[in-house]
Amino acid sequence: MNSQLFDKDQLNIEEIFNKFYEVPDYQREYVWRTANVQALLNDIYSAFKEDPQNAYFIGTTVVANNPYNASLEVIDGQQRLTTLFILLSIFTQKVTDDYQKFLSDLIKNKSWDSSGKLSSRYHLNLNYANAQEFLEIINAQPDHLLKQLRTDYGNRLPDTIKNLYNAYQQINDFLDEHCTTPEELFAFITYTLHQVFVLQISTDINRALQIFETINERGVGLNPLDLIKNRLFCHIDKKDFKILKDKWQEVFKLFRKNETHTLRFIRYFLMANFPDKIDSSIYKNGILRTDDIFNFTSKLDNINDPHNFLDNLYKAASDYNGFLEGKLNGEDNDQLQNINTLNGGLSTYIIALLAAKNLPQPILKHFIKQVESFMFFYILPGNNTNALERECAGWAKQLYILSKIPNEAEQISSYNEFITKALISPTQQRMDNFDDYFKRLQMGKNRTRTRYILNKISLYVQEKWNGHSCPNQLFKDLDIEHILPDHPKGALRKEFGEEIYEEYKNRLGNLTLLEKPLNISLGNDFFENKKQRYATETNCVFTKSIAGLSVTTGATSQHGQFFQNLPHWNTWTKQSIEQRQELLLKLTKEVWTLTTY
Repeated sequence: MNSQLFDKDQLNIEEIFNKFYEVPDYQREYVWRTANVQALLNDIYSAFKEDPQNAYFIGTTVVANNPYNASLEVIDGQQRLTTLFILLSIFTQKVTDDYQKFLSDLIKNKSWDSSGKLSSRYHLNLNYANAQEFLEIINAQPDHLLKQLRTDYGNRLPDTIKNLYNAYQQINDFLDEHCTTPEELFAFITYTLHQVFVLQISTDINRALQIFETINERGVGLNPLDLIKNRLFCHIDKKDFKILKDKWQEVFKLFRKNETHTLRFIRYFLMANFPDKIDSSIYKNGILRTDDIFNFTSKLDNINDPHNFLDNLYKAASDYNGFLEGKLNGEDNDQLQNINTLNGGLSTYIIALLAAKNLPQPILKHFIKQVESFMFFYILPGNNTNALERECAGWAKQLYILSKIPNEAEQISSYNEFITKALISPTQQRMDNFDDYFKRLQMGKNRTRTRYILNKISLYVQEKWNGHSCPNQLFKDLDIEHILPDHPKGALRKEFGEEIYEEYKNRLGNLTLLEKPLNISLGNDFFENKKQRYATETNCVFTKSIAGLSVTTGATSQHGQFFQNLPHWNTWTKQSIEQRQELLLKLTKEVWTLTTY
C-alpha cells in the first residue's frame, strides 16, 4: 500500500508552465477583480525591486493527474494560475526574436496525448464557457482584442470574459508604467520566470479535492459555497461531474446577481432542513452563521448523496425566491406580499417557511397568515429584529418535527399548540406596548408601511361593505391623503394650533386613501369643504365613512351594525384625529388576527 498521499514540488513560473493544465468546467470561473490582480502584480514587483536575486513564494496550487490527455487538472489555485498565464502572454507580446520564441513555448507547445498523437496545445486550457477563446484571442490577435470580443459577444460581455479582459488591460497598463525600458522589462521577466515560486501539490482527483478542502476549510480566499461544492464532488464518480455541475449551476443561477442572498439562503436552508443537527451548545441560539456553513455541512450524512442534496437545494431555492417575490407555489400570495412590504427587506421569516413547506397546503397557508399578523404586532413598534432570527430558527425546529407527524389529527393538534405558544401568547404579552405605540403612530419616512396599514384596513372595511373578498391590489393606485392638509393655508394652521399642527398632520388618524385626481383637486382645503366630496366621489368606503355612511339595508345584521357604529366627524380637530387613531387601533385587532387552525 502506498502511504504517500501526494507529491509536492517547489516550482518557479518557467517550470510551472512547462507542464500542461486543464481547469475543469465544474470549477469556479475566473472571478478575480482589479484588487486581486493588482495585489499579485504589486507583490511580485515589490519583491523584484527589493532584491532581484531573492526567491519569492506566491502560493500553492493543487492538481490532479489526468491520464487521458497527459495534463494536470487544477483543483485549487486556478485564479492565480490564469492571471500568471495572461502575464506570460503579455510578456510574449512585448519582446522579440529568441525571447519571444522562448516565451511562446510556455504559452503553447506540442505534446503527446494518451493515444500517442503529437499536437500543439496551450499550456493552460480553461474548460468553462467562453474563457479559452479569450486566451486564444490574446495570443493570436491581441491588437484587435476588444473588436473581436465585441464581434463575438456584442456590447454585453459575459462576466468571465469581462474579468479576463480587465485583467489583461490592467497587466498591460502595469507593465507600461513600471517597465519603461527594454532592460527593465527583461529584468522583470527574468525575475518572474526564475525567482517567483509556487508550491505544487499533485495527487489523484479524490485526494486532490480533499486537500483543497483542508487547505481552505477556514474559508481563506473562498466562500462556503465553493467548499460545499467541492465536498459534493468528493462523493461522486468523475464521470458524473458534469451532471452535478449542471445541477449546481441551476441552483445558483437563481442568485447570480446577489451573492449575499446566496449565502443567506444556504443558512436558512440548513436551519430549516436539519434543525435536529444544530447543537445549541455549539451554535448559539440554534443559529448558523456564514462561517459555520462549511463545518456544519461537512458533518451531514445527506451530503454523501450529492444528487439528492442538490435536488432538495434547488427546490428550496425556488421556494426562497418565490417567498421574496410574494409567491407560493408560483402563484401570487397576498399574505407573503404583505409580509415583504411590512418587513422592509427583512427575510428571517423564510427560515420558518422553508421548514413549513412540507406541511399540508391548508396548514401552510394558515401559518403564513399567522406570520403576517405576528410580524405586524412585532415589527411595527420597533421590537428588536435581530431577535427575530432566533425566533424563526426556533419555529423551524418545531415545524420540522410537525411535518414528520403522519397522523392528520395529531398533526393539527400539535400545530395548534405550537401556534398558541410560539405566536399567539407572545403577541398577547406585547399588546399593551403595541397599543401605547400605535396611539402615537405617525407616517414618518416609511410611507410604504403606512400605505400597507391603511390599505389593509380599507380592504377589510370594503369587504364588509361589498359582502365579498377584494383583491389585495384594489387600492394600490390610491394616494395617501392628509385630511388635515400637509401644506395648509395660514388661517387653517392658526385655527388648528401652530404648536401642534406638524405633529398631528402626520398622525395615522389624519391619513386615509384617496384617488389621485380627487386628492389633487382637494389640495389643501379645509375639512368642511372636503368631507362632502369624501362622501360622494371616492370609491374607498373607509374614506367615505369619515363624512358618514348611509346604511339603508341590513342594519340589524352584523355588518350593518358595524357600519352604523363607524364614527364620522362634522369638524376636524385634534380630538377628531385622536378618535380616529383609536378607531384604527381597534380595527387592527380585527384585521391582523392570530388564531389556531
